[in-house]
Amino acid sequence: MVLHERERYPLLKFLFDEFSGRFFENELTWLNRMVILYHNRRTLSIHDDEEHFLQEFVSKNKGSSFYDYLLGQTARKKVQMTRLRASYLLINNPEMIHNLLIRDDYGMPRARYETILQIHNWLEQTPYDLDPDTGLDLNAWKRDIQNRFAHKFKALGLTPSKGALLGCIEDVGQFSDMFKGVDQQEREGKFQKLIGCLTEADWIAPAGEPEKFQFRKAAHGGRLWIAALYYALYQKQHIKDSHTASAIAGLFNTWLVHPFSKESFEKVFQPEEQSKFAGRGNHQRSRYAQECFLLIQNL
Repeated sequence: MVLHERERYPLLKFLFDEFSGRFFENELTWLNRMVILYHNRRTLSIHDDEEHFLQEFVSKNKGSSFYDYLLGQTARKKVQMTRLRASYLLINNPEMIHNLLIRDDYGMPRARYETILQIHNWLEQTPYDLDPDTGLDLNAWKRDIQNRFAHKFKALGLTPSKGALLGCIEDVGQFSDMFKGVDQQEREGKFQKLIGCLTEADWIAPAGEPEKFQFRKAAHGGRLWIAALYYALYQKQHIKDSHTASAIAGLFNTWLVHPFSKESFEKVFQPEEQSKFAGRGNHQRSRYAQECFLLIQNL
């Protein structure tokens, strides 16, 4: 097993760490495992297909392993918790891992500690402590990172952010401002009809705060559904004009509660990402767009 160009991770040690659960003790060991596998693919692949690594890695790391059940109860719970957290990250913010793998220094310790810090900062931005779909305790996850890696962050000069929640953003106006209409009342009426459509389709549910709604499709297409919704609204000319990706994300954040990071959420509204819903070589995104067209047909 390759780790660096001039270093190799012994195969027998890799198998021991894999089957004993040592690779799933925490975020660092899990990232180390991923980097070893990625570097092995990058340097030894006969098909030069390392660009597909992350997609395959996500699909193969969604559940528990048979070997987990050979561990003691305490060790098994620890391993399964790390697996659950890793799967949650890969599903909801794979760009964070992608950004690690495309770094020139992805094999160096600092790169992995910086990624762990980014995970912490992403958790700081989540609008709730418990994920409503998986029951994962995001607040406990954040505390574990703080307790386990605070000394490393300090030694490397890395500072965890203490920013506001993702939903608490600068004043960007109201989502209804985007809609076409002769006056604000008509635009607000269209927005309320949209809320009704999304609620009926079980996309959203009241979040417990006034005028806030919890996004319920985070684990099933996630950001792409929201991006496709904006695409459909724009293509059907319900929206007055185009907006920047940052402005669109900000307007959604005024009423929609979701677990996505600021960077990854804004990215899906960029023009090059929106163009992928037109159906040119991306059947999945085209399907998302078609479903959104049907969803808003009576708007």
